[in-house]
Amino acid sequence: FAQSPLGELSPVYPPRSGVEPALAFDPAARPFRFELTREGMVQPWVRLRENEQGEAERLQKMPPFQMVSPIGTVKPGASVLAVVRTIDGETIPAVVTQRFGKGRSAAIPMTDLWRWSMRRPRPELVGRNAVAVDQSNAADERLLRDDPAQAWRQVTRWLVNEAPRRVECVAIASDDATAPTRLVTTVYDESYLPLENANVEIEITPPTGDTFKVTATADFDSPGQYVASHWAIERGGYFVAARVTAEDGSEIGSAQAGWTTDPAAAEFRELAINRELLQRIADATGGELIEADALDDFVTSLPSRKVPVTQTWVYPIWHRPWVMFVAILCLCGEWGLRRWKGMP
Repeated sequence: FAQSPLGELSPVYPPRSGVEPALAFDPAARPFRFELTREGMVQPWVRLRENEQGEAERLQKMPPFQMVSPIGTVKPGASVLAVVRTIDGETIPAVVTQRFGKGRSAAIPMTDLWRWSMRRPRPELVGRNAVAVDQSNAADERLLRDDPAQAWRQVTRWLVNEAPRRVECVAIASDDATAPTRLVTTVYDESYLPLENANVEIEITPPTGDTFKVTATADFDSPGQYVASHWAIERGGYFVAARVTAEDGSEIGSAQAGWTTDPAAAEFRELAINRELLQRIADATGGELIEADALDDFVTSLPSRKVPVTQTWVYPIWHRPWVMFVAILCLCGEWGLRRWKGMP
């Protein structure tokens, strides 16, 4: 499968051509005992008991295994959560996982897990009340648990738990107190490809409880993403609900997000002087950023600096001489036209 998409998804490399791992096929190394690694022991979905002691006792009761598919080395970034140990103490990866794209993938090269399933209790005994059996009897305790089924349920849920939904909404708060919060909604079609020409309506609930709606616009740099901005003025938590509909009005889905803000605390977020913000304010207002060691020179230069003074004058327009001159010019022009055309 090395040349197929499964080779890219797998967290382990395939065995090299012409080279077969000796431990996987050595009869003298069998049987294999299943063990959890330290990293696997801290993963809730890998364990089947509440504590380490109970998990160790469960592993001891698991049947030995006889076959493991040959695999290559573990890919960088992958995690080995379980191994099988040979009689000589050598280990072979048994459960290897990794993050792939926006999802997860796992490899379980053990080929005879059916031996474990053969020891599951009868269906009519699974789930019996623990009070009805003698807890001191290990055989009776196994009647209450269907470990293989529980393990496969946990593995399946872990694989699909973080699968992306068709509508995802996230609030990206800026570190700059003067910048708005970006509300980014990502929309996918039925094939989980970016969906364009969708209608995204975002409902924002500020701390005051006064809900209002805004319409997100398409981000032309990122297909399938729709962006809206909101300036958070009130202190507290903001709740966002995005509702997405298609061009024909059919509903695609919805998503929720939120963020908290405290504009008054922005001043104390950094102890260092925010020179970039001060320079931006000075440029926008026509001012100048003065260093502490240049204050004396700045004070000395004040008498020679030209300071623009703006005054507002309010007066009637008819009191201006040029208005009177225009009025007289119009009267003379009208009299001249009449005399020229012979009019009275």
